[in-house]
Parts: sequence; structure tokens; C-alpha cells
Amino acid sequence: MRLFKRISHAIAACAVALSTVVLGSTSVANAAAPVLQNIPLNVINNTITLIFQTSVGSPLPDNSMFVVKANGVVVPVVSLSVVGTILNVNVTPGAITQGMTVTFSYVAPAVDNTTANAALQDTAGRDAASMTDLAVTNLQPPPPPTTTTTTTVAPTPMATQSVSWDSDPATEAETDANTVGYMPLAPGDIIITDQVGFVLDAKNGIKPKIRMKSYAGRIKMKIASSYVVAGKTVKYSCTFAPFGSSKKSTKIAWKWYTPKKACVLPPALLASVRNGSSVLTATGSWARIWLATGKKVRPDGSKIAARKLTYTIRKRP
Repeated sequence: MRLFKRISHAIAACAVALSTVVLGSTSVANAAAPVLQNIPLNVINNTITLIFQTSVGSPLPDNSMFVVKANGVVVPVVSLSVVGTILNVNVTPGAITQGMTVTFSYVAPAVDNTTANAALQDTAGRDAASMTDLAVTNLQPPPPPTTTTTTTVAPTPMATQSVSWDSDPATEAETDANTVGYMPLAPGDIIITDQVGFVLDAKNGIKPKIRMKSYAGRIKMKIASSYVVAGKTVKYSCTFAPFGSSKKSTKIAWKWYTPKKACVLPPALLASVRNGSSVLTATGSWARIWLATGKKVRPDGSKIAARKLTYTIRKRP
């Protein structure tokens, strides 16, 4: 009888120990922070948009927990808004203008992986980590003219001007001067720069369109977004088949490259982007080579680095 009691006590002790390990594992899992997807960030129309892997939960942080700086000067955050996995951080209108250097920070409170604290967190209460001085691509319009005349016209910002594909560019860009395009209300072009954009067809199919001249190489790209249907967040992701060309050629001329098969957007997602509830992000890489030689070096001996491609498609303001 005594031996039976000893065995029972030993089994109970093991159960308690196992329970502690399981709870400890859960605690570690809950400590996983939401992961930011769209780096680098952009500021456009006085809004910095953050896209996470999981839906943003509540309560939201206080505005003061976000630090936005333009040319080193703090710009007040006036409001926050959430749509599924997307957090919009809205700053004081007019405080950031074209040409300013912008950074973004988030000062996280003490970690509390429940929904009890006001922090940047997912719906399970898992807190995001602090972010310090993330670079922000400035797509804001220029400041208004200091004097008013009847003849002076303010320059049109890159994000809203009508970039054209009607003529060949003068040179090939090493980086993108603009990374934002606007979803059309009907089938048509989504022109981002004179060398890069997307095409939307009548069946909601979307394909990237990239122009190159002296370079060749294969391009890999995918698009992703999230949208809400009947109160539930739906994630969308589609990867294009690699496109471009890895063949060398002595004929140097501007050529367009696009994948054969489009990614088809669900109607609800397309509507969500058009009404401003969602944005569509495209990310990819272009392993470039010199067209005339097929090698990763230019005629002057400089090495050719692969280009990172990151674009956002959203509602036209």
C-alpha cells in the first residue's frame, strides 16, 4: 500500500512538471512579435502604412508611442486606423513635404502578451517589438509656394503625376524614383515609373511590366495583401513565374518583359484596394546581367548588383 502511494505521488509530481513545461512553451510562443512586412515604409498623403503578417489587435497604442521625424524634427501623430493586417499612422497634414528625410520609430511598453495593455499587438495580444529610426520613403507633395502669383504653378509630386510609357527613357534607373501606383477603376495600366508598372486585365488578372535595355536577367516577384470579408480577414498571396531573359544579345534596345500568366485578384480584394481599405504590395528581386556579355559586370569593370523591387498599389487619392 505504501509503495502504491509513493508511485502515485511520483506520477503526480511528473504531471505538475510536464504542465510547467507546456505552460512555459506556450509563454515562449506567445512572446513571438508580429512581423512587419513592408520595409522600407512609405509616407504618402500624410499617412505611414504598416503591414503585418497577422491582424492588428486592440487596444491600440497611444499616439505618443510613435515617433515620426522629418529632417530630425518630431512630427505629431494625430490618429491611428486599422484594417485587418494594416495599421495606418496619420501625421499632422503638411508637416512632411517632398524632399524631407523621414524616419519612423515605435516605443513599445513592457511586454504583456495579453490584450490587457495598450500596445502594438496582434489579436492574440502578442506585442510587437520597438522599432527605431526606420527609413521612410518620402512620397509627399512639395511644400506650397511661399508667394502667390498668377503665373507660378507648383510642381506636381512624383506620386500623382502622369508618368508615361509612350516613349523610351533616356537612361536605365538603378533604383526606383517612385514606388507607388494607383489601382484603376477599370482594366488598364498601373504606371509607377517610365520603366516599371503593372497591367490589370478585364478578368481581374494583374501582371508586372518591366522595361530594360542594357541589362538582362531573370525577375522573381510576388504580390500580397489582406482584406476583410464578412468581418473576417482574408490573406492573399500570389507568386509570378520568373520572367525576363538570361540570354546575351548584341542588339541593344529597350524591351518590355512580363510573365506569361497573371495573378487573378479576388473581386472583394480588388474592391477593397479601390476603396482604400487595403493596399497591394509587390516584392521581388532582379538578378541582373549585362546584356551584351551575359556577365554580372559592366564594360567599365564595375560589378552589377541585383535589384530589390518593392512596390505598393493603392487607391488613387
